[in-house]
Amino acid sequence: MIPKNITREGIIKALHKIKENEKRQSRDYYVVFENDLFPPKYVISVANEFANGKELNISKFITAEARRFLEKTGFKVIQGGESYEDIENEETSTEVRLSLERDLENYIK
Repeated sequence: MIPKNITREGIIKALHKIKENEKRQSRDYYVVFENDLFPPKYVISVANEFANGKELNISKFITAEARRFLEKTGFKVIQGGESYEDIENEETSTEVRLSLERDLENYIK
């Protein structure tokens, strides 16, 4: 079980720490952060260090729980088969679509 006191700020600190120190691979999912990909369970494990003083054993929770927790705190989690470029293109497409919808709404008013 993931401790509830892990915060978004703690997760960001964990991501920076992981980026500086070491890379681990994930089999299925990745957290997207600052043009890089990180394994969700490891991110939660390291984030627990900032909340509770030590890394959380990754056998204490499952990947789906880590994904949900990270998504609820505002992080993008992708499947391993997706490339970062696909995600970037998807986000750009969404921004353009939202901009067009906003322009249309303003025109109608």
